[in-house]
Amino acid sequence: MIFSGLYIVKLKMKVIFIVITFITFIIFFMEALIHFNIGKNGEHKQHEYIQVTDQIKIHIPDKDEFLKIFKTVLFFSCVSGLLSAYVIKRHT
Repeated sequence: MIFSGLYIVKLKMKVIFIVITFITFIIFFMEALIHFNIGKNGEHKQHEYIQVTDQIKIHIPDKDEFLKIFKTVLFFSCVSGLLSAYVIKRHT
């Protein structure tokens, strides 16, 4: 009897893990698409950058772009956290 209860708990944890992983993937994939569009739809102005190698530059966003990125990451992090908390609360 204890074995079957333990099996059910392990199975529930696997399902929760799979669901939360799926939620996180979908949410952050949507976030990545928004970041991509922020970059594509930017004002194509010159940014400051750090030259890492001859072929690699790390661009530094200006204040407005930084705030767009910050708000996007914050929003999707909150959505992911709320959905994960809901799944855990509902299935434990």
